[in-house]
Amino acid sequence: MLLATAAAVLAADTGTSPSPVVPPPWRLSADRIEHHRAEQRLEAEGQVVLERVRPGLPPVTITADRLRHLLDANIVEAEGHVTVKRSDGPRLSASRVRLDLDQETGMIEDASIFVPETHFYFTGKRVEKTGPFSYRFDNGSITACPAENGESRAWRIVARRAELTLEGYARLRGAVLRIKEIPVLYTPYLILPAKTVRATGFLFPELSSSARDGSGVIAPFFLDISPSADLTLYPGFLENRGLFAGLEARAVLNRDSRLILRASFLHDSQPDRPGDDFLDDGYLRDRRDRYWLRGKTDLRLTPTLSLAADLDFVSDRDFLREYRQGPLGSDEDQRIFHRYFHRDFQPVSLPWRETSVRLRQQRPWGIIGVESLAVKDAWDEPRATTPAQLLPRLLSAGALVLGERRLVLAWNVEAQHAWRKEGVGGQRFDLAPRLGARLPLWPWLDNRLTLGLRQIFYQVDTFGQADWPYADTPSRTAAQFGLDLAMPLRRTFWLKGVFGWQRLTHLVRPELAYRYQTLSGQDDVPQIDGADRLTTANLLEYGFDNVVRIQKNGDRSERRVGRLRLRQWYDIAEARRDPGASGRYPFSDILLELELRPTPASQLRYETTVSVHGQGVTGYDLSSGWRNDDNGYLRLNYRYQRDPNRSFPYRYIAGATQSSAYLGLAGGGWLRPDLRLEGNLSRSLDSARTVESNLRLSYQPSCWNMELEFSHGAGESRLVLKFGLEGLGKIPGIGLSGI
Repeated sequence: MLLATAAAVLAADTGTSPSPVVPPPWRLSADRIEHHRAEQRLEAEGQVVLERVRPGLPPVTITADRLRHLLDANIVEAEGHVTVKRSDGPRLSASRVRLDLDQETGMIEDASIFVPETHFYFTGKRVEKTGPFSYRFDNGSITACPAENGESRAWRIVARRAELTLEGYARLRGAVLRIKEIPVLYTPYLILPAKTVRATGFLFPELSSSARDGSGVIAPFFLDISPSADLTLYPGFLENRGLFAGLEARAVLNRDSRLILRASFLHDSQPDRPGDDFLDDGYLRDRRDRYWLRGKTDLRLTPTLSLAADLDFVSDRDFLREYRQGPLGSDEDQRIFHRYFHRDFQPVSLPWRETSVRLRQQRPWGIIGVESLAVKDAWDEPRATTPAQLLPRLLSAGALVLGERRLVLAWNVEAQHAWRKEGVGGQRFDLAPRLGARLPLWPWLDNRLTLGLRQIFYQVDTFGQADWPYADTPSRTAAQFGLDLAMPLRRTFWLKGVFGWQRLTHLVRPELAYRYQTLSGQDDVPQIDGADRLTTANLLEYGFDNVVRIQKNGDRSERRVGRLRLRQWYDIAEARRDPGASGRYPFSDILLELELRPTPASQLRYETTVSVHGQGVTGYDLSSGWRNDDNGYLRLNYRYQRDPNRSFPYRYIAGATQSSAYLGLAGGGWLRPDLRLEGNLSRSLDSARTVESNLRLSYQPSCWNMELEFSHGAGESRLVLKFGLEGLGKIPGIGLSGI
């Protein structure tokens, strides 16, 4: 209803159609619009919508219950359920606003600013808009949680004063973290990123407490180098140890080329002392500058040429085991590198750390390549023979099909130079051609005949104090013969919907194989690696496979649900040997492998060896696993070896030995929709010692989470409490160790 008098109003427009008097590029529509020409003022009420529609400018939409537009100054005053939406910016809601449309500045009351890209909500009782994307708050707050059903937000950070610049930072003064309105943390000054894309800046610090290290802090700093490369620096300090520094560099060149490089450095102020020896293993570390440099890269240089490199260089043998946890710990490294490169580092308990570079060319018949391998002795103990460094190794491997009878010629050729600080090395040329063919026997009999020759030539060099009493150019020849026979018997049973199964296929495959390898003397050839020590063979191998597969109604393919495999070897050379006082043992242990997969999500595998010489069960390995669609899982692994040093073909000989038994358990699942329990246990049963244990309880309601973790390993127990906030990641953990 129009209430203004004729003297005050020169003209009035009413209706829901856009107003023709709003200056471009703006368009106004409402239930009622009044135009006061003398005052150059528009007043609108009821479903008010003010839009910027000029091409080339980001669209802006303002909605309100009531709006006043001062046309000369291009200022808008709006109230009642006000919203301001900009296509390239945040969404703003308020009870009242006053905005300069040209400068995009103004004042906002009861403001809530939502940034969709980061899912952040910024709120304030009174907010000053200082630019297109900048704001100044009094009594403001930040959260990533929407208010639901009138309840308080799961978490928010309130501040006496705050400044926000989108694609920049939010600077908060007098900041308090509140969990369900309960204050839990205060800081006089806090900077948070307010960016819709990743950008340079500090990450949340990591706080720690340890009986050995004391209190510690690491403050990561992220550098955004380019859309495909970044660098994270980890400056820090450990109270009882000293300065810590680390870095992580990452780059992605294309789908098949990537690089990750990580480094850790600690200037340790406390070397090991008697009575304060890590793991109490008698190794007293006196080095103060400790480090670990590691990395991997895969590069696709051309469609057929690839380069792979692994870097692993550590200062001392305790560093990897002492610092397994944290963002630069060895456990985190194994997870990251396995995920992106599908290659692990060697276990932290091994003394050798290997650095390698491999260049390979893929050809239609196989590969050719060149490699280099450098080995670091992390234990740094005096050794008569130090690790071999292979610089370089040339190799070729491939196969060709000859003739109509599918005759296959395969080969492995290798030439390498091995250098040692102490010991025997030199050049080695290894030529191993093989000829394989299927014999023209009965069609129901699978068979394969293999003939091979392995010729190795050496040029021996000595290094350090080593001496070589034999010829400088020895050689060795090994002739190989193999014959494989198998008779697969298969039958399919149509089940007509029993248990929902369409059909069951049973395969029985009896197998017989013969292996023969003759070998010229190898006492006068050097031992550079495992390839230099071969064994003669005159073996029969026999057994059978039993496989059951099912196909359910609607499935396109069969699924294996069970397998039973039996194997035994008969050593003809052992049977012909003079028994002497030790006797003869031509028959190997019987190897039994059982695998059951009753459902697609579960499996049970059991492997055991049984002696035929009166020694009973000589080893077994039991493993089972289950996983559901909700990330619940359970794993069990139990291993026993009566003689851990025994080797193929699993023949056990009576005598004093040290058995080995191991138990591993792991599991996790949701106790309720917001509560998850996970844990694992590794225990050496022969020494009655827990190698490692871990128990983690995670509480994950909307927008935040809390994690309580207890772990024991490497001679120390640790209890850690962590919080995580959606949009901000994890905040510093509260940790106690040495308990």
